[in-house]
Amino acid sequence: MTHIIENDYYFLDCDRKPTKWGRWNLKFDWYPLHVSDRKLNSADLITGFQLAYDLTEKNIRKKLSK
Repeated sequence: MTHIIENDYYFLDCDRKPTKWGRWNLKFDWYPLHVSDRKLNSADLITGFQLAYDLTEKNIRKKLSK
């Protein structure tokens, strides 16, 4: 999750480009092709934050977004 937050809500591959499904940035959601993915992307991101918190008990989202 730290990697995703630090890279503007994109999951970057080894070539430093976003992967096909690793895009949670709001700018990405404005493209008409991906509008239907908004709910799924939001649920996926929230689940990732909850899992990261359960595993580490660190609230990284608040710390990194400031």
